[in-house]
Amino acid sequence: MENNYNAELAIFKKKIKQMGTYKGKHTELITLYVPFGTDRSTVMNQLNEEINQSSNIKSPTNRKNVQGALRKIIVFLKKINFALPKNGIVIFSGNVSAVEGRSNIKIFTITPPRDLNTKLYWCDSTFHLDPLKEMIVPNEFYALMTIDKNEATIALLSGRKYEILGHFTSMVPGKTKAGGQSSQRFERLREEAMQDFFKRCASKFDAYFIEKIPNLKGVIIGGPGMTKQYFIDKEAIHHELAKKIIGVV
Repeated sequence: MENNYNAELAIFKKKIKQMGTYKGKHTELITLYVPFGTDRSTVMNQLNEEINQSSNIKSPTNRKNVQGALRKIIVFLKKINFALPKNGIVIFSGNVSAVEGRSNIKIFTITPPRDLNTKLYWCDSTFHLDPLKEMIVPNEFYALMTIDKNEATIALLSGRKYEILGHFTSMVPGKTKAGGQSSQRFERLREEAMQDFFKRCASKFDAYFIEKIPNLKGVIIGGPGMTKQYFIDKEAIHHELAKKIIGVV
């Protein structure tokens, strides 16, 4: 079951990436989110109304493309007799031709891996993918960081699988055997470089996880020696993420 889910998720990610490559010359790409259980007549009436409204589009080419895309969606929904997948369906349609003035109206569908709760009609120069991208984030996961003075790695752990999100190296110089003021100055520069590295790592960690806190089960910080605890004591990461620290290893 896990292998099947991972395979479906990989296909799902690939389709989202593909949809993101299409750019309309005008506002002519249509996205329709239809959750399971949506009333058929409501959707079909809306699509027909959009065809009527599109008659006001000034550009003949743009008007033709929008109406063509809407009709393709209507034909598709009639073809499947509005039998929606249990997770709902997202339909994309529009002119995907890369040649100015030439129409190539296509229709694509994506069945989400989780229940679709968003009902949406969107007409723009790009397909609307944000609600689908949110589904890529696992329901529950752990945030991992290993860190020392020279390098750091940030990863996401979901179930028994992990994904490395970033690996960073520092410019912190090694220790010196020089004495006197030169040694003190060198140590001060070394400390400043380490602080900058910690700030950079914390900023990356926040960027990866701050918006995913609702699904975050815990944060684990690891690494050799006392560096990891020193990093934690500096309170560099966002305080909401710091509250989630469940292990220092």
